[in-house]
Amino acid sequence: PGTKISEVKNFSTHLGGSAANTCVALSQLGVQSDLLTCVSEDAIGEYIFEKLKEFNVGSNFCRRVENKFQTQVAVVETILKNNQSILYRNNSCDLQLNKNDIDNINFQDYSAVFISGTTLSSNRWTSASSGSRSTWRCRGRARCRSWATCWTGCSSSN
Repeated sequence: PGTKISEVKNFSTHLGGSAANTCVALSQLGVQSDLLTCVSEDAIGEYIFEKLKEFNVGSNFCRRVENKFQTQVAVVETILKNNQSILYRNNSCDLQLNKNDIDNINFQDYSAVFISGTTLSSNRWTSASSGSRSTWRCRGRARCRSWATCWTGCSSSN
């Protein structure tokens, strides 16, 4: 099954990335989830907001950034052996996540926080998260938040 990229006749689009995938899975299990990330202000960003709505994933913590920063895109082969994944992350908008984005969250509203994604590898994230760690105290409520990037980034809450 599947096709090599060089032989493809058409493409399909899907929301993805570890954080977004986690948010969607939690939502499908009945756990309210929210995404924390930055999304480009363009057609792909609109697509992401529509998919999050369709999957019942909150987007209140998704910040739109000017389209000089781009939402990451992955092209993935669906063949089982020797498949390729090609990632386009130039000037990635998820790396615009900053301390203010984190400080807008009331962690007391959440029972868990899940942090995932390539945003974590940036120096910007290290300084943003270290200044906010003291607020990462969560209550024992049926909510979960996950952060990341994904083909957009993500934070999940319930």
